[in-house]
Amino acid sequence: MIRLIFSSALTGMGTYKIAQMLDRKNVPTRKGGKWSGSTVKGILVNEKYYGAAAFQKTYTDSSFKRHHNHGEVDRYYAEDHHEAIISKETFERVQVMLQKHSDERNIEKDTGKYHRQYPFSGRIICGECGDKFKRQTQHVGIAWACSTHLYHKEKCSMMFIKDAAIKAAFLTMLNKLIFGYKQILSPYLEALKLTDTDENLQNILDLKAELQKNVDRKQELRKLRVSGFLDSAMYTRELRRIEQQNEEYRAALKSNEKAAVNGNIKETEKLLHFVESAEMQTEFSDDLFTEFVDSIIVYSRTCIGFRLKCGLTLKEELCTGTK
Repeated sequence: MIRLIFSSALTGMGTYKIAQMLDRKNVPTRKGGKWSGSTVKGILVNEKYYGAAAFQKTYTDSSFKRHHNHGEVDRYYAEDHHEAIISKETFERVQVMLQKHSDERNIEKDTGKYHRQYPFSGRIICGECGDKFKRQTQHVGIAWACSTHLYHKEKCSMMFIKDAAIKAAFLTMLNKLIFGYKQILSPYLEALKLTDTDENLQNILDLKAELQKNVDRKQELRKLRVSGFLDSAMYTRELRRIEQQNEEYRAALKSNEKAAVNGNIKETEKLLHFVESAEMQTEFSDDLFTEFVDSIIVYSRTCIGFRLKCGLTLKEELCTGTK
């Protein structure tokens, strides 16, 4: 099946078409469900099928958050790590074709997100299945539809929502904040400041956990070195980088930094500063939306939630108009 997937991709067949083909052949996925384009792409970009193994696919940033590694830190590959299913040449040819398709669709490599031509692009999340919404032109005008529902209606029943309805709901939400910020934002800001001390204690625990992770990473590096997957220079460089990280963690512990809640405090203060002096809004603003909103959760056809950058999620009713 793996060879079939790669050979189909080389003929120019897209990931969604390959998924449909596998479903028609009644090929089960790893979890026994139906295939999707994203599942197929996950196979096509996985180096293990040509016998390689990749190490350090994720990394921890200066705020102690875990991220996928897109070149920010060194990544190690062990060629001929295990028996291959396809050739490396086949794998590389498929990567070229995937990149070509990606460029044609104007999609950023490794993110799966469309370039933000519109303020809602990549920000609308289905409350039923967790997938992203796609922009569409329908008979009712511009609308946003759940990607899973578009291709597999049996997996998600969430219906589309109109672009105009989302913008109207945002205006309503923002005007409520402008009118009632003393009852909503001011108490929320005070609550954030009160919990700052508890959050600081959690940061200390997180820092200690990261130090322990680095102990485990050192042991893993030693195993790779003994197995011959890492040369001496790379091994030494990585150990030095880990120790540098440890020094930063220890410095953060010593100074007892307060970073986590402060982010929400600053975002709340910024939003509060705007609404205190703002007039009631009559038109949707791309700039205001992207300034204060992190994402939109679609709970139903008639209810969405605006997840603000300050940490609040505010629900609003939608006027669907057309059923």
